[in-house]
Amino acid sequence: GSLTEYFRRAETVREKLPVREGELNAIFTGCYTTQSRIKRGNRRCEAALLDAETLSAMAGLTIPGNLQDKAWRNVLFTHFHDILTGSCVQETREHAMGLYAEAMAVANTASTQAMETLGKTIDTSIYKLDDSKGSQSEGAGAGYGIEAYAGVPNPERGRGRTRVYTLYNPCATSRDVVSEVTVWDWPFDMGRLDVIGPDGQSIPFALLQDKPDEYWNHTKFRILLRAEVPALGYTVIAVVEKPAEHYPTYRLDDVRTSPIHTDMVLENEHLRAVFSRLDGALISLVDKATNAEKLAPGQRGGLLLVDSEATTSNAWNIGRWLKVTPVQDTVRIKPYHNQLRTGFELEQRVLNSTVKTNVSLDEGAQALTLRMQVDWNEAARGNDPVPVLVYSIPVAQGAQQFLCDVPAGVACREKIPQDLAALTFAAVKDEQRAVFLSTDCKYGYRCYEDDLAVTLINTANYPDPYPERGIHHITVWVGVSDASPTKIKEQARLLNHPVAAFSTGIHQGARNRSDSLFGIEAATCTVSALWRTQQGVCLRLQELEGKDDKVTLSIQGLKGAELTDLTSKVLQKLQPAQDKVIVPAQAYNIVQVRCTF
Repeated sequence: GSLTEYFRRAETVREKLPVREGELNAIFTGCYTTQSRIKRGNRRCEAALLDAETLSAMAGLTIPGNLQDKAWRNVLFTHFHDILTGSCVQETREHAMGLYAEAMAVANTASTQAMETLGKTIDTSIYKLDDSKGSQSEGAGAGYGIEAYAGVPNPERGRGRTRVYTLYNPCATSRDVVSEVTVWDWPFDMGRLDVIGPDGQSIPFALLQDKPDEYWNHTKFRILLRAEVPALGYTVIAVVEKPAEHYPTYRLDDVRTSPIHTDMVLENEHLRAVFSRLDGALISLVDKATNAEKLAPGQRGGLLLVDSEATTSNAWNIGRWLKVTPVQDTVRIKPYHNQLRTGFELEQRVLNSTVKTNVSLDEGAQALTLRMQVDWNEAARGNDPVPVLVYSIPVAQGAQQFLCDVPAGVACREKIPQDLAALTFAAVKDEQRAVFLSTDCKYGYRCYEDDLAVTLINTANYPDPYPERGIHHITVWVGVSDASPTKIKEQARLLNHPVAAFSTGIHQGARNRSDSLFGIEAATCTVSALWRTQQGVCLRLQELEGKDDKVTLSIQGLKGAELTDLTSKVLQKLQPAQDKVIVPAQAYNIVQVRCTF
């Protein structure tokens, strides 16, 4: 028989079937972590394709159907039985990485075209064009900044003293955010550099280096800037050389005093974090919204080396934990500070491997950022314990459950000594506030007793005897948020879908220098996807808190709107008025709305 016939017959005995509420016991917990390259390729490609669809919708473009379908098929093909799970051999991984590379090429090409198209419609004529002779900046940086399946190619399109960039926000939440911009072949006085916002006024910025680097016969330097970027919108900024206000003086580069090596304090308006001067361990985390200490008394957060039992460990399973050792073999700690970011560089040894971590806190951020480069040289051998690398924080919350995001929702789970799957975050919360872990490429979280942890590397020995050897790039965020699942999910989404800075030119245009293309107001719904159709856009929402919600969509020129199912079959006609439409969303439902304009 067919599936249709099966479910038709099942409906006849529906009322007699037992009801099983909640999740079943997790199985194959190693599959959430094993084969780090595959996990990263999947997460980054999914994010890149979603961003490409959103940016294309913002620009009024559609991604060619054959390319878009092929890219998604490449990613979804790896979701087959033994690929994304990591329970595969080396040849399978190499094939999967090729599929991811093709998908990423489609996503980045579409995003580039969208940002370039939209950028040409923005009026940037407020900035002064400086046509310096002998410039070689145009086209510099092609292919730069896209390693480890992250970032969009962004070659320089400007020249002279004034360089214009557009910051694009692919999320449905406005941001006041610190972004990084790379400036190419700017041979002027960095001591007179200034960053101008869309209103023509200076905005906060900080140089990340004192002088340019060389890169393939070009030079570059990086700056941080803080700007407000509207939801599903953009903001234009310009890097300029301001006039000299006084006779220049230059300080010596070397500080002729001996440093005092105290604990490192990273603090902004939301967080105060303290790290040990001896090994970089997190020893205090204060949520300034409530002035509450979020770490368990006397406990420390950081990397853990776990010896797992060989007989119960493989690609499919994280073996029984036998021994847990904090990573304290520290080689180097180098603090740094500027106007927008405080942090330190940390280098540690783990057995025969090294972990280099850049720990930072930006102004305005609600999460610490830990960017790790793990050079992993371990292998599981015989009956020796299998090394597993974990990042853990001891949370002070007393709840017996923790929260994870799952497809189309969130799950509240009992604390158990076992990895459980989550898409982008795991959180422990009380009635008002939450502490969360999020990553850009990992799926296995566990919460037991006081520890909230994410597994970074599982050194399995079968079926691939060397699944993790090599260099891995992993970003972990430790943050605080309102206890609402919607707010936690929103924070994780913002972290995994950063603002994109795109070089543009100086020209006239019909659009303002800062604007939102689509307005979305919701209480408990989040936007999971936005894409362009021939007549307008489609928007997919998910309700996370078990409450009926009314979502207000604002689109200039909105003519019609209708609710559809996930196959685009029309369910209900909606009535727009004055470029707005109210979309009803039932508790825990996925809602898809198609708008024409």
